[in-house]
Amino acid sequence: MQSRRDVTTPVSDTELISWLTDAGHAAARHRRMHALSTGAGMGKYLAIAIRLRDKVREIGLARTAALAWSIVRARLTRAAS
Repeated sequence: MQSRRDVTTPVSDTELISWLTDAGHAAARHRRMHALSTGAGMGKYLAIAIRLRDKVREIGLARTAALAWSIVRARLTRAAS
């Protein structure tokens, strides 16, 4: 999680370039994931696998598995009712 930045402090050129580069990479990744998710074939499953890998890196395997199980359980409960 990123910390908030004091808006009264000036931003250095290096910091600004770094932020813009990161934002550009994030936007490009978002476009690739969207193209995979909406495209035909195995792209949808690849996008799911990439998101799962990123979630495991972010919060760990046990928490990711618990989150996935709660989502599946909720969907099954909704489908049964």
